[in-house]
Amino acid sequence: MSKKEKSGSKMSFPHTYVIIFGLIIFAALLTWIVPAGHFPRIKDVATGKTIIVADQFAFIENTPVSFLDIPFKIVDALNKSSSIIFLVLIVGGAFHVIIKTGMFQALTAKVTKVFSNKDELLIPAFTTVFAVACMSMGVNTFIGFAPVAIILARSMGYDAIVGISMVALGGAIGFSTGTFNPFTTGVAQALAGLPMFSGLGYRIFCLVVFLVVTNIYILNYAKKIKKNPELSVVRDLEKLENNIENGENVMPEIEKRHYLVLAIVIGLFGLLIYGGAAWHWGLNQSAALFIWMAILGGLAYGFSPSTIAKEFVSGAKALVFGAL
Repeated sequence: MSKKEKSGSKMSFPHTYVIIFGLIIFAALLTWIVPAGHFPRIKDVATGKTIIVADQFAFIENTPVSFLDIPFKIVDALNKSSSIIFLVLIVGGAFHVIIKTGMFQALTAKVTKVFSNKDELLIPAFTTVFAVACMSMGVNTFIGFAPVAIILARSMGYDAIVGISMVALGGAIGFSTGTFNPFTTGVAQALAGLPMFSGLGYRIFCLVVFLVVTNIYILNYAKKIKKNPELSVVRDLEKLENNIENGENVMPEIEKRHYLVLAIVIGLFGLLIYGGAAWHWGLNQSAALFIWMAILGGLAYGFSPSTIAKEFVSGAKALVFGAL
């Protein structure tokens, strides 16, 4: 059998949309089989929310879904979820504009210089920067920093694992705790009917705890590798890469306009939190605020209106898959 025939016989994992569509078809099939029923719902006076009366279930007449009607149901669901979909697209566009200003990159370079002669402080500083950066976006946004972090770690006598950990683990902490994340916390709280970004104190507490534990782990590993490089789990790779060129990974110098962009981002996030708590802002108000972030942040850095629009579209385009 030829290599082509062998490769053709391998099963490929279906696209996510195919899996979801399969589940939709299965659910539609169940509407023809499973008896229909419902729980009565009443409005809770204390909270103002509609709640289910758990002990009053009753069977009702079946209303099975036609398979020909499934595409309409999908479109109807997208319409009903339009606030969430547009929030994801707008946030993606806004943060792409901010990232293109180089503010996060320059801030990282600044932290590196400040702690350049303080090895044990540099690692926590780096993980904290990426944790804060990923409070509101995915870790993959900053994966491009990995080569820089690896070079930095090697220059201090550590290995590539330490470098990638500063970026990946730091970012994972910021993302997983969902402190200000509109894609996870924001969407979930909107679906649950909770105030936007409520429970912030608990998420910040989790962020701090996870950062402390993770940094202890990375520092212990880093000290062990610095003392005995042969203990590195990627020792063979380190020997191959000992002459790595780093000229293409020069980080930008921080400028006054970067501080202005940073101030705009922090200020608007503060307004977002206050708006959710005091003014009961929902997804639409939050999305509008991120549009302002893209415009003000881009103009503060010196982008033209057309450049802001172009980068905004690029960022939104990258999140179409997740939004739908």
